Amino acid sequence: MKLPRFKDEAAAHPQTPTQAAYAQRRVLALLYKGGKHTTRQISIAAKVADPRKAISVLRRAGWGIDNEWLENAQSVRYKRYWLNMEGLI
Repeated sequence: MKLPRFKDEAAAHPQTPTQAAYAQRRVLALLYKGGKHTTRQISIAAKVADPRKAISVLRRAGWGIDNEWLENAQSVRYKRYWLNMEGLI
């Protein structure tokens, strides 16, 4: 991620590096508690607008976040995420 050079540039960007790190920490803390969570559940519990981006960044950093596709009664597909604890110890 390219860091802004001036304070004015940081204000112009909707998600500064500090905000991105905040979202990643919140999502990781929720997943670290255990359980499987949908995108919506993560968004509400971690107070993050787009948890999928935070999950993507965490995966690139080496965190073992797994997912599975599910389908509800109306044939709407969604993902459920969890932290694979096997690789952490």
